[in-house]
Amino acid sequence: MEAYKLARTLAQNTATQRLLLSSVEASVAELRGQQLSLQQQIASLYQKMATLLLQESSSVDVDEQNIQPLLQQLNDEIALTRQQLVAEEQRFQQHQSALATLDEQIDQHEAERDAQLAADSQAEQARLDKENFSAGLEKQTALHVELKAEVAEKTAVYGQQKLFCYLLNKGYATEQYRAWRLRRSLDGWIAGLCRFNDNVANYRMLFALQKASETKLQTLEQQAIARNDRFTAFVSRIERNIGLPDLYQRLEALEANLSVSQQKVSQLQLKMQEYASGEGENFQRIMRRLSEQMSRLPQQKLSELVTQTASPEDDIMLERIRTLIPQETSTGGRIAAAKTDLEAARNDLNRAESLESSFHQHGFNNADLEFKWGLLDSEDKQIKRYMHGEQSLGDIMNKISAASRKRPKPATTGGYSSSRRATSSTTWSSGSSSSRRSGGGFSSSSSTGGGSYRTTDSF
Repeated sequence: MEAYKLARTLAQNTATQRLLLSSVEASVAELRGQQLSLQQQIASLYQKMATLLLQESSSVDVDEQNIQPLLQQLNDEIALTRQQLVAEEQRFQQHQSALATLDEQIDQHEAERDAQLAADSQAEQARLDKENFSAGLEKQTALHVELKAEVAEKTAVYGQQKLFCYLLNKGYATEQYRAWRLRRSLDGWIAGLCRFNDNVANYRMLFALQKASETKLQTLEQQAIARNDRFTAFVSRIERNIGLPDLYQRLEALEANLSVSQQKVSQLQLKMQEYASGEGENFQRIMRRLSEQMSRLPQQKLSELVTQTASPEDDIMLERIRTLIPQETSTGGRIAAAKTDLEAARNDLNRAESLESSFHQHGFNNADLEFKWGLLDSEDKQIKRYMHGEQSLGDIMNKISAASRKRPKPATTGGYSSSRRATSSTTWSSGSSSSRRSGGGFSSSSSTGGGSYRTTDSF
């Protein structure tokens, strides 16, 4: 399995857990809305009983007209948000399905491209030239780095010689050197003491060697770019003939749509999460008013007065209250039970997000990698075991690491494997990085005496 496919499998697992969480949150939000409706009905009935039975009923503030619109607005908001969330989640899943289908199409076209490149003798020769040159350039680059380190080390020794630095800074033995006759005589004497002429020749040769190595490396890099461009021309021509660029553009557009849809889903899920938690302005306003309203009503006294009147109206209201109170209590119990499911769903999402994040942090989403599982094993089984708590994050990351390996290059084709989807949407190319690693046979070690040249022996 290619790295990008495993990355998308992990992303799909995270998305699935997020959908499950939003479903539970929506259920809790609806239960909270139902609970508020029941509480409002109970409060309203108590207010009507107070108006009917209490002499001081004129002091009772009947707030039903203010609460009811808020309650209706809240329930409408919950229903609308859930409707929008379901619709957006469906669009997100459609994008994911389309992305998986497009991935398969691209895989087939890339296999066709690789086959045509392998069958084209000129393309194959261009690839071999590019890769052979790349190996030489990589070696030359390493030698140049060694040379720079050697030059830095040896010139540092020169910098510690005060007499040498004094003459060097004055430009001694150069056309820029100017001094009176006596000073010239003294400087000449100093030059003899520190063997300046021999040492300055060695000193300048170090920088000359480094400059020559830099020039050679730049020339090789340009040659590598030319070889890379020649091979890339074969690749681009075949890709255009089989329609790969159009597929890559569709892939990029589809991933952009998927990202936008994911953002919308996340925003709606956050909104639903507020409803599930009983947060938000409307929730708080309704709760405050209900609390204030119920605190002003002498509920026990109302129940006692009902038994003393001949009117059946207050008895009907009391019986209705007695029916609603257990319903409100039951709804509260259902909310408490749903909170357990909510916590479990949040934990599952956290596990999924941690797994996906660790996969990327460990560098496994790399186009040069593939993953091979055992005969009775698979990425789906490993993910399920992890999500069920049967193994830790460290355990599954070790399993992924053990299953990872470098993608092999076919013996005949040399490997045209695409890196365009290393992060799902990067462009396939022979690569600017490889153009910096193809090269010739210039050896800095031979130019510096194989590393045994000692320019500071004069000191």
